[in-house]
Amino acid sequence: MNHLTVLQVASTRATVVENMRHAHRRRILTMPLPRHFRRFIQMNMNSALIGMVVMAACLACSKPAQGLLFSYTEIANNTPASIDRFSSAPAINGFGDVAFYADGSAPLSIYVGDGGLSATPIASSGGAFGLLSEQSELSISDAGDVVFSTETGTGGTGIVRYDAVGSFTEIAEVHSNDDLVNAVTHPSINNFGAAAFVGFERTSPSVSESHFIMLGAGGPTSFSAVASGLGFDFVLPPSMRRSGPALEVAFAARSSSESAVYKVSGLNLTTIIDTRNSDFDRVAS
Repeated sequence: MNHLTVLQVASTRATVVENMRHAHRRRILTMPLPRHFRRFIQMNMNSALIGMVVMAACLACSKPAQGLLFSYTEIANNTPASIDRFSSAPAINGFGDVAFYADGSAPLSIYVGDGGLSATPIASSGGAFGLLSEQSELSISDAGDVVFSTETGTGGTGIVRYDAVGSFTEIAEVHSNDDLVNAVTHPSINNFGAAAFVGFERTSPSVSESHFIMLGAGGPTSFSAVASGLGFDFVLPPSMRRSGPALEVAFAARSSSESAVYKVSGLNLTTIIDTRNSDFDRVAS
């Protein structure tokens, strides 16, 4: 059963503060709600000042062990004979839809489910886009679009977006003999269908390193950051801001003994933290 933890919808900042004070002294109310009603509430949360601060209220409880309330929803299990295992980490969106890899007697496939009757397969290895790459993360938008990495049938790698209506869009495709970027992986999607991902540079005929943070939405791709330009050896998988007016990407870069975290917004690069001028020894692994 899905539960929504409800404090109170507030219209002023003062009411939010008062709600938090009350949350410190009383239990949190839980009630079951149908999934379509939960989605309606979540879609309208940005239109008002909401006092539905669940985690903060739980942490404010005087007896955390008794005050924390958990509800578990089974998204999928290996009861179907075709599924033997779930691989890689699942991804979740703001409405509780979960994308995950599973395989067994059937080819490795990507499924999407929310705890309903059954999860829906959306892509399988050996299909139109070649082999799926389970070592690469999945990412799912609030609209239900899923972006993933694949080994293309033409001998390269690509980033593909599954649109919730059932169609596919190729965001990027590169090949092992390309001059600059010869592999792409680790995508992250926003709610507008754009994806940030890692591009690998071929530094020799047999060696590739993750040197680029790239952006694409189905047309030409662009470089958002270059490791060498930041003074580092390589970059780590990015994370896109899901909503909002700006196209923002957060990522980390590192060398053997130094690392940093950055945010890119349009053409602006912001340093969040850099071990070269801070007390931290490492901020990325």
